[in-house]
Amino acid sequence: MVARIAWLVFIRAGSTRFPAKCFAPILGKNALQWISDRSRLFGIPPQDVILCTSFDKTNQRLIDQATVLGHQWIVGPEVYPIKRLTNNKSHLEPYKYIVRICGDSPFYPFAFVRRLVETFELLSPSAITNTRLRCFPSGYSIEIYETSSLLTLLSTSSKLIYKEHMSEILLSDFYDERNSIDILPVDPISFFTSKRYTLDYPDDIHHLEQEVLSGRVSMYDDLLDGLELAKGFYR
Repeated sequence: MVARIAWLVFIRAGSTRFPAKCFAPILGKNALQWISDRSRLFGIPPQDVILCTSFDKTNQRLIDQATVLGHQWIVGPEVYPIKRLTNNKSHLEPYKYIVRICGDSPFYPFAFVRRLVETFELLSPSAITNTRLRCFPSGYSIEIYETSSLLTLLSTSSKLIYKEHMSEILLSDFYDERNSIDILPVDPISFFTSKRYTLDYPDDIHHLEQEVLSGRVSMYDDLLDGLELAKGFYR
């Protein structure tokens, strides 16, 4: 049986490089709608997809959208996104794993990540990631945390709470000294046609739309499903 997973979508309206990019349409759907639709496509319970945003009133539209889509939501500071976890500790404790999803990644690989959890369940990892040995394009970054150890770490380390990016947590001594699994394919990943599948700038919209219209996003899902992973890349 698949472990209970909280899929946390870190997203907010206050982008500086591309203002309100979270509402920009990609073939008629914004990033949250894409993430939501893909989660349903791969059988993720809607209530386990949790919007993780800030108190700022500009995010109310995102919260309203998440509610309509059947997702939960939690809020916290605008500047320190990791504090959104510590401020909502009781909300997250029922889940065995926390998966961090960047709201800039409309094509997040839900099926592949769920497979990773199933594959490595017996190893009782504290974390699973491809952000330390980078071989996947942006937009396909994976961060899976064992919930209790993550929340324990954050409750005892004020320094980590103020990191700008959650992936920086994985570079701490805490995860170096524990069973943290680094994802590495047996063969180099060559099927992606770009190094970036994130919505960072207005010009990205056209690129992302073309990936959908060409059928490549569906192809990536199928290829990731059959991807063979190297053994021995965990400590």
